[in-house]
Amino acid sequence: MWAEFVDPLAPPEPAADPLDDLIGRAIVDPPFARALLTDPAGALAPAALPSPLKRALVAIRAESLGQFACRALAARSALEEGTRGPSSGLR
Repeated sequence: MWAEFVDPLAPPEPAADPLDDLIGRAIVDPPFARALLTDPAGALAPAALPSPLKRALVAIRAESLGQFACRALAARSALEEGTRGPSSGLR
């Protein structure tokens, strides 16, 4: 049995994005997509998501998966902005 070679100098692979995983699952799993649109709290109950993101996603009301995805991305961006605080860029 051969062990997989891991280059110690290679950069680590980025962690999977839970939102990408969630939307990806909804694309390939129509019953999950329907549940996400009709009962987001129930659909997301078993999901391993950061609590603030899960709360934001459960509050989304959408008529299509595309609409849900857009609102989910906006919610995540708002959460990320909130954790960074006010912008300190030069004007």
